Amino acid sequence: FLLRGDHYLGSHNITARYYQNTGTSFNRTANSLPQFDATFNPRGRNAMLADTWVVDQRTTNELRLSYGRSSALFSPAEQPVTPRFLVAGLAGIGTVQFWPQGRIFNVYQIANVTSHVRGRHILKSGIDLRRIQDNSINDSGRRGIYNFASVDSFLAGVPSNYSQVFGNTYRGFRMDYHGAFLQDDWKITRT
Repeated sequence: FLLRGDHYLGSHNITARYYQNTGTSFNRTANSLPQFDATFNPRGRNAMLADTWVVDQRTTNELRLSYGRSSALFSPAEQPVTPRFLVAGLAGIGTVQFWPQGRIFNVYQIANVTSHVRGRHILKSGIDLRRIQDNSINDSGRRGIYNFASVDSFLAGVPSNYSQVFGNTYRGFRMDYHGAFLQDDWKITRT
């Protein structure tokens, strides 16, 4: 859904906006039995507050503050969560080794643009400051993966190899973005 409001306060136009979407889908995995699939739950949110200020007849300023968040998580569709058994020539058995995994992105932004008309020139300057947070989890292989070279080795309980991931798979990446610009739009001839 989307909510938006505008309000005029003298020479200021204040705009507020909030957007949100959610969803759920079922993710089928190739070479796997149906009960070992995953659910996918994407979510998005965005909030913005802007002030467009008419300073005088030739100058305007727009200040914008915003926050955006998007997340996507793949989770095992069925419980209990089990190790994964991969047998050559058969569909995989057990919870798919790729789940759970997901990301949550947060973006904080402050932007400001000033415009000034002077003769045949439209002068603009602005800044864009962003803080980006990428929070990731990837628990691939956390419950263990048994590999069997054949159906006979599977029936005998003799895997060709076993692997398992240990430790915390959460990663929190951070990045700051700083941008600035100066611009001159010049009309060569009068219109």
